[in-house]
Parts: sequence; C-alpha cells; structure tokens
Amino acid sequence: MFAFGAISAQQLLRDIKIGQDGAEPDFNDVVIKDGLLYFIAEDMPANKALFKTDGTTNGTEKLIGDSNFGIYNTLGFIGNELLFWGGNFVDGIALYKTNSAFNAYTLVKQIHAQSFFTYLNVKIQVGNTIYFVADDGVHGFELWKTDGTEIGTVMVKDINVGSGSSLLNTSANGYFAALGNTIYFAAGDTTNGAELWKSDGTEVGTVLVKDIETDNSMGAQFGSNPAYLYAFNGKIYFSAYRALDGREPWFTDGTANGTQLLKDLAPGGSSPSNFIAYNNALYFVAYANNEGYTLYKSNGTSAGTSIVRLPSAGGPETIESIVQFKGKLAFASNNQNGDKNIWMSDGTSAGTTRLLNGTTTFDATGEKLLSTSSYLYFTASNNGSKYNLYRSEGTNNSVQKIGTDVDFECVSVEPMYLLGNCVLLLGDNGSTGEEIYTVCNQQTVGLGNAVQAAQSIRFDIMPNPAKNVVALTTEMEGRFSASLFSLHGALIETVEFEAFHTFNVSNLNAGIYLLQLSDGNGNVTSKKIVKQ
Repeated sequence: MFAFGAISAQQLLRDIKIGQDGAEPDFNDVVIKDGLLYFIAEDMPANKALFKTDGTTNGTEKLIGDSNFGIYNTLGFIGNELLFWGGNFVDGIALYKTNSAFNAYTLVKQIHAQSFFTYLNVKIQVGNTIYFVADDGVHGFELWKTDGTEIGTVMVKDINVGSGSSLLNTSANGYFAALGNTIYFAAGDTTNGAELWKSDGTEVGTVLVKDIETDNSMGAQFGSNPAYLYAFNGKIYFSAYRALDGREPWFTDGTANGTQLLKDLAPGGSSPSNFIAYNNALYFVAYANNEGYTLYKSNGTSAGTSIVRLPSAGGPETIESIVQFKGKLAFASNNQNGDKNIWMSDGTSAGTTRLLNGTTTFDATGEKLLSTSSYLYFTASNNGSKYNLYRSEGTNNSVQKIGTDVDFECVSVEPMYLLGNCVLLLGDNGSTGEEIYTVCNQQTVGLGNAVQAAQSIRFDIMPNPAKNVVALTTEMEGRFSASLFSLHGALIETVEFEAFHTFNVSNLNAGIYLLQLSDGNGNVTSKKIVKQ
C-alpha cells in the first residue's frame, strides 16, 4: 500500500526575519565548507546579510551585513576566506572577502565604481582561481578571474572588443565547465556570434574553439549559443544550435576538429539538457520526435546514443532534474497518461520504471531532488495541495510524506541540503514567511557514521590528496559499488566496477569527501578523500 503517513515533522531552524515576509534565503547561491552552509538572507527590510549554519538553531548565526552594507552573491572560498559581492545602492557593488574568523571583511576590488549592475551570477572555480563575469563600465560584461587579491583580480580578455558585452546573461546552470585547468563557456563577438570558447586564464590562451553556427547576421549575441556545458570522459558535452539541425547535443575535446555534433536526435532540434554521468555513460534529457522529452543514454558516439525507454513503450516523459540514488538514476517524471511519480533507472529499458504508490500520483513535483544514502527527498503537490516534502527509499510503495501541518508549504524551485543528519529546505508555515526548516534524524549517511561502517573491503585510493583524478583499486574479486559523498552526506556519483576505477574530482571544491564501497553482501568500507 502507499506509505502516505506523515513522519518527522519539519521544524523551523530559526526565524531570521520576524513576521510574515520571511528572510527568503537564497538556496540557489550557497557555499558549503567543513560541514557548514553559508547563505544569504534578508534579516531586516532591504538588508541582505551573510549567514552560516551547521543545521542547528544554536549553530545558525549572522556573519556580515547591515543597513549600509548588503551581501548579494557568493563566489566561493579561496583558502579560509569567502569571496562575495557586497555594497549598497550609493557606492555600488564590489568584490569583497571575509577574514578567516568571519568577523570582518576587506575590499578585494571595485570593478565598476558606483554601479549596482557590476556582475552576472555565474562562476566556476579551478584550484585557487575563480572565474566570473563582470562589467567595468568600459568593456561590457566580459570574463574575469580572481585569486582573492586586488592585483590578481583582472579581466581575462575583452572578447567582444569595445563596450559591447561578450558574456550572455543566462542561467547559471551549465554556463561554465572545466577540463583540468581549462574552462569552457559561451561568448559572443561581432565576427563569430555567440559560440564556444575556452580559456587557460591568460589573454592569449582565451580563444574561440569553433564557430558552430556560421551565419552571424544577427550579431554578437546570436549564434550556436552553447548551454548546459558538462565535463565527461575528457570531453565537454553541451547543447548548441545550428540552422541545419536545430538545437542538438555536441561535444568537444578543445579543438575545432574535435568539436562535433553528437547526434541529430529530432527534426528541428531536441533541446538537450540535464547532462549527468552514470555507470561510465552520459545521460541527458532531450525531445524524442512525437514522444516528448525523455531520457537518453550515450557512450560518446552517435551510434551509441539512444533513448533509454520511449514514453510510448512505458518510459518517462517530461523529466526534470536527475540525480544518482542507490546505484541508479532517480528523477520525477510523467508517463504518457500524465501520472507523475518518482522514477528509477539502471540505464536499461526494462530497468527504467515508475515507482508504484498504490493509485496515488502527484499533480506536480519540485525542480530539485536531494539524494542521500538512505532516502531520496523531493517536494510535490498531491490532489491540489500545497507543495509538501516527501521521501522515498527508491522502491515501490516507499514514498512517505513528511509533516502534517496543513499550512506549511515547501519552496519547490530551490535546492535542499543535507547537513549532518538534517535535511535543510525552504518553506513557509503561514506565519513565518519563507525561512529555513529542517527535518532531522533521517538515518542518512553523513561523514560521522559512514566512517564507522564495517571495514571488510580492502581498497586503495591514489593519489590522496588529489587535484584532478583519483584511482580506486582493489585486489579483491567481484563487482563493487563505489559511491562518492560530500562532507555533508550528499551523493555526488555512484559507479559499479571490478578491480579499478577512476573518479574525476577536478570540478569539486577543495575539501574532504567520502568514498564508500559495498559488495552487495552487506559489507561496506569508507575512506576519506582530500580534494586540494
């Protein structure tokens, strides 16, 4: 039967902004380091401040921000200092950094004096360099970089020469991707239009990869407009447009000749998105002709790119975000009857199925999923209700609603996070406004209890610490499942392997991660990985 009984009701973490307006924390712009989540919220009218939390009420505190100085977006940590955009409407927005104690901050660089519109909230960190997009008032929005110092905060290159902008104001999702120390991104100039570029952080090393859509009659902001960039197996995969075949999946090895159409999937374009690596293959969502948006699988070749299971054959249609969960892919989707539920896939047609919950289906599901070692968390609306929090064990009839407060509603468009043994999400109980709520004691595997698991599988990790790639080896026979977790317990990747496997960690932030091996017989071993 459908396990729909409420459990472990959500609790208000802290009423940051008293009253029905709420602090409206920005969970799309957080930084997690050493088990702490740093976020921006409004603690008084028109005042955005920087906060940190360990997932407890007493461990949630305001760090920086007052009526004369607001915090607007974070860039990330360089060492023990957090870089952020701050300022006010009079003096403008500038790049700042905290000290290691978070009780003070210093100016890194005022890029555009007395301007509030200085930057776009897109960034990528490679080692101790953060790349971002900014406008200095002279060159338009261009590619910049910082190492946390004034002298090391510079424009990388004026790609669209003059006052015109080269970087597009687009979604932060997949705007940048990196292979080693080289970043890839979309940029436009008046010669080529908006195309794929790469940069090693130097002006001479910032170059056009390929002019994919050669018709540039529309100018610098039009072209193939690459999007959803994703690094996989030494290449960058992305969505790009050509008049010849529409928006389809492409890949590049960083050279013009090595930048090619992966496959023309649908007449007029398939609009691929949501790329994710799983079990040594690449998965993504794209349009299937006369079928709708569904799940595709690719080994990196045209012949090896295909639909996992057609909607007309019982497969998923209209997929939103995809995560790895318990050795499979998990996502919310409809079937062709419009019934929406959680789906699981092992990459095969037969192994791609909708989880059964009796006769119950959801009207709508939220845009974000949270995968932990024990449960998949998601927000959903049932029978016209408000969005509530649910969890699933990844098996039929295991979905459970969390909480019984009929006035409570989750924020369905922003992520959830796991800190220790608590899930953090945004919600409103009708009187607090939008604030942070927690659901604790969920028996999820965070760093603390996972390290204490049975030590029965012998394996080695090299190198450790690591910068780009770690190799996982074992002399034991059999097939193993390897799961990589963040420090706060969120699943990053799961693979199955025999004897040897490598993890690409180049895109991960510096810090401690957890690698957990299991053999299917209940034997589990966990070790820490230090990412430099």
